[in-house]
Amino acid sequence: MEHLGPLITPSSSKMERTVLRRHGAPEESFANGSQEERKKSGRIRSDATLSQKRHKTPFQQNVVKTDEHKDKAFFINDKTITWPTRNWSSFIPSNHTSQILLTNYGWNLRNQQKGLSYARSLRSTLLLEGILKHPYFNPADWTGISSKPTNLTTYVFLDVEMCFELNWPHYGGETGYVHFKGGLNVDVVGNRSTTLERDGDCCQFQNYATSQPIFKSPHVRLILLDCSGRGMTYCCLDQRDKRKTTVVSISASTTMQSKHDLGLPPPAAQPLALSLEQIYNVETCNEESRPLLYTFAGAIYNRGDVRPKLKRLHNGNDVLVVRHTKMVNMTYSEFMTKSKFAGTPKGDNLFSYRFTEAMSAGAIPVVHADNWALPFSSKLIDWSKCVVVIPEAQVNETISILFGISDGERC
Repeated sequence: MEHLGPLITPSSSKMERTVLRRHGAPEESFANGSQEERKKSGRIRSDATLSQKRHKTPFQQNVVKTDEHKDKAFFINDKTITWPTRNWSSFIPSNHTSQILLTNYGWNLRNQQKGLSYARSLRSTLLLEGILKHPYFNPADWTGISSKPTNLTTYVFLDVEMCFELNWPHYGGETGYVHFKGGLNVDVVGNRSTTLERDGDCCQFQNYATSQPIFKSPHVRLILLDCSGRGMTYCCLDQRDKRKTTVVSISASTTMQSKHDLGLPPPAAQPLALSLEQIYNVETCNEESRPLLYTFAGAIYNRGDVRPKLKRLHNGNDVLVVRHTKMVNMTYSEFMTKSKFAGTPKGDNLFSYRFTEAMSAGAIPVVHADNWALPFSSKLIDWSKCVVVIPEAQVNETISILFGISDGERC
């Protein structure tokens, strides 16, 4: 978190210094001089400079091609996103056992005029940027894995819309989605098409999964990112294809058909940024900063039978279950950052956007969604240490269960 450094001044409190040191602020950040003085001397970047760095112009290609690789085919044709700056001469270090490749079916077509005819949700753009920034990403021609087999475990991601997350970042209503067409949640950079429609025949998955580079090559797996609320689908993939495919789904179920499948974290519709003091209070488990035991704000009725049961737990004191936070005279930020535990009950779908929002607020998510597969692998995150899962049949016991969690366990 390099941007934390300049925040530390001689007048910074002990609490601020402690938090910033924990999060990697360099020691030179504690140098004398006010922010204004350092800004004038060029030792601190202005907000304008930071903004320019973060929001680079579209169609900017940042790949550094070395002489060693100047004749190689780099399948990085999509110029509507900023590719990471990297010296690609060592894109696969000798100690790596895996690589990530990107196809060229849609957004990444060499013919970018046609590539721009493929719509893309903003959620897919964000996921794609994360893939490109991964240290294992290889910008080479992905079809080469069939002609030149490799011992590297290879994960192939698609450059076509598979996510269909149309409720992010603007949730619901006319602004969020309009029958998969237009709306504010579609990437329009480069005058990209805004018509997001699912193909009538979902057997397109099978065409990808059984394509020669994937199906014929050892150590290769196709990754499908699914953000639909209806749960992961294999369409018409047969058992043979499933062995080569991993579905990473926002609505993943514990009854998944393949041991390779994973849950995908839902994006926060209203992410919260904690202040330095709030971060310190979380890390020191300051009881007074979070007077609310359990909270939930959102649609109560016509969302299944879990939320109406939660509504009965509302006591108007330290357990608040409301439709809008204004009903308790709080902003959503105040509501969440004052909560020890935050409810993330299922609604129309197994997942809830509030799962990620609760974590961003420093609250402990309480999941009421039977069979929902929590994100990622248990080998990566031990959710039992940071999330409370309460079966739907025990919703009425939620408060007694939370009271039974000691401060030592909670902190």
